[in-house]
Amino acid sequence: MLLGLIAWSHAAPLYVQASTLALRDGSRAEAAVVGWLRVNTAVEVLEEKDDRVRVRVGGRPEGHPVEGWVLGSYLDPQRLTVARAQDEGSRAGTAGDQDGAQAWAERWLALDPTSRHAAAAVRTLAEARGDRATFARLADETVRIAACDGQRVELIASMAADGSITDAHTWDGRRSTLVQLSGEPWVEIRGGQPVPVEGSPFVRPFATDAWNEHDASPWTPGTCEGICEDQKKIVLGPCEVAGTLYVTGTPRAAGIQPGATPSPTASTVTGFVGGDATWSADVQIGARSVLLANGPQQGGMLVSGGASTWVPLTSFHYEDDGPPHRPWVPNALTVGDQRLVVVARQDGGHHGGWVVVVVEPELVRVETIGTWGTGC
Repeated sequence: MLLGLIAWSHAAPLYVQASTLALRDGSRAEAAVVGWLRVNTAVEVLEEKDDRVRVRVGGRPEGHPVEGWVLGSYLDPQRLTVARAQDEGSRAGTAGDQDGAQAWAERWLALDPTSRHAAAAVRTLAEARGDRATFARLADETVRIAACDGQRVELIASMAADGSITDAHTWDGRRSTLVQLSGEPWVEIRGGQPVPVEGSPFVRPFATDAWNEHDASPWTPGTCEGICEDQKKIVLGPCEVAGTLYVTGTPRAAGIQPGATPSPTASTVTGFVGGDATWSADVQIGARSVLLANGPQQGGMLVSGGASTWVPLTSFHYEDDGPPHRPWVPNALTVGDQRLVVVARQDGGHHGGWVVVVVEPELVRVETIGTWGTGC
């Protein structure tokens, strides 16, 4: 029963109660899914038809609305809380309703994607019910990585459970890839801690030109002027602070706070950066330190302790490039036994992509994700 959802929408927004709710391009059950709405996404109801309602997603600017059809039974005037999801799941389990118990456990996990307890509850119930799809999804420990460049969150790479990095910056040309990304449980890294992203700010990811892009916005692709190539990058949606790191929620993720870092002498990296270096300490990881160095010619990151590793983050500076750009201060996050660090890279005074570093006790993996085309 919809119970007059349109009347509710005039008084206040309604909120998605499912862990993810399909947003379709029509009112029929078989209509194409154009995106996924995450739990507690605010929507405005525009139209009702049988058990479906047409909604407008909240939090979007007037010139870039997102609308579609959803099941009205999964909307409610109240936000869902972890406490309610736990209570409802407990009641369903006591009543012998395993389907309901798992559905509420999945809502709990959607509200807190880094909760080990929620993941364990979903895993146990899925295994008991023979739900192989959900069990396999939880067993997949791949972490997707994105970062804020300007005012847009761009997909960068993915990290497997063994710490290996795969470049995910280039769009594969499939619309289904963009739709899948809209339903991922993204978390924002604040001060080294994972904070779940509320609502569905990434409900409409899009592909756009990887370089030479003009007139772009956080909500729409731009146009390519000059040398244009087939390569497209993926933009998830808007962001506020350049350099902010986003990862898909995983029970393996636990924050790491900045720690005390030794102050190396300038001579340690003079050969790399071309003179006296300024340092920005990031984190102490066991016997290792991750530091950011900026010099008059080049900037980079030094992973010291044991066998030190130098990771260049800028190309050499030339006079016609203007003042050298400084890389972002690294973002760090503990994921299982690996420490993930993402830093912006500069090429010729322009943003040239990212460097993804995975620091382990005995190993440092480095993957450079470039955004420049091959035509220049």
